Amino acid sequence: HRGGNKQRLSLRLKRKSKGNDGVRYQLSGSASYPLTVNLSLILRTALNKSNDRLGSGFSLAINSAITPSLDLRAGTTHFYSPMYDSRVYLYEPGIPMRFNLISLNGTGYRYFIVIENQFQNSINTAISYKYQRRRLISESGSVETFLLEFQMVVDL
Repeated sequence: HRGGNKQRLSLRLKRKSKGNDGVRYQLSGSASYPLTVNLSLILRTALNKSNDRLGSGFSLAINSAITPSLDLRAGTTHFYSPMYDSRVYLYEPGIPMRFNLISLNGTGYRYFIVIENQFQNSINTAISYKYQRRRLISESGSVETFLLEFQMVVDL
């Protein structure tokens, strides 16, 4: 969350041979740009090519240190994947100690917000809310889901 004032950029290209099913390519990247000492902008992207089908996704988020003990992360993710083989994986902020690499297929968007607070150096709390609206390419209707998580860690 508190990244200081350093800009970051990373790119990754992955090639995976699937035997008789062809080759799958994945290009992913992330960038971080500090707007102020306590506020940064994060961009994550993924592009997959499988069997001549292209899947893509991007996420834009802000990280903010509101006070020395209170952090806020919020953002949105948009994705398009015409088939399951072209699905994209994107990291999404969440509560600490939880795996937050999500698989996205179909077409849709997600919103997320995470608030973390530390009380007197011994109690850490986190709450996250995630909302998704997605439609599979072969369907006409969309599905809405949400996830609400709470965590409290006490250091004894």
